[in-house]
Amino acid sequence: MNTALITGAGRGIGLATAKAFLKAGWKVLALDKDFSRCDEKNFARVDFDLTNVNQIKKLIDSLGEIHTLVNNAGVLYCDDYESIERKSWRSTSRPRPSSLPRSRRNGRPGSRDGS
Repeated sequence: MNTALITGAGRGIGLATAKAFLKAGWKVLALDKDFSRCDEKNFARVDFDLTNVNQIKKLIDSLGEIHTLVNNAGVLYCDDYESIERKSWRSTSRPRPSSLPRSRRNGRPGSRDGS
C-alpha cells in the first residue's frame, strides 16, 4: 500500500486531499498543528509544527517509506495590509518552502538527493 504524507491536513484543502488519497486506497499520514475541525478518523494524525526544526528532524528520522509528499501547510493572517506586523507577514511564507521537503532531501536515506 502506498503512503502519502500530507501537511496542513487538519482542515480545508489538506483535509480534502487526505480524504481523496484515502478513497484511492492510500495510507495517509496527516500533519497539522490543529485537528479540532477534522472529522476524518481513518488516517494517522500527527500534531506537528513545521516551523519547529527539532520536530522536523525527529519526524524525518522516524519515517518509514513515503511515496508522496503533499506540502500543503501554510499560515494566514487576516487583517489590513498596513496593519500586519513584519514578523507575521514573514511567517506566512516561512513554513512551506523551508520545512519538510528540504529536510527530507538533506539527509533522508533513499530520497532522491539524500545520502
